[in-house]
Amino acid sequence: MKTNLIQTYMNNQINPDRNLDIKYELSNRTFIKPLPASGKLVKNGVFVAPSLWAKDVEYDFKSFH
Repeated sequence: MKTNLIQTYMNNQINPDRNLDIKYELSNRTFIKPLPASGKLVKNGVFVAPSLWAKDVEYDFKSFH
């Protein structure tokens, strides 16, 4: 039989009267919320792409030096 150390610790240390089921607590995903978005889309045209590519290549070469 496999013992669940987290459940044993929680039952013994925090409140011995409470019967904690760690598998139920972990399967209950209602408390997990996604973080708000912090990114944004960059609008670059086709004509700007070669200059951005050249800047990226220059940055890569500087990072190897």
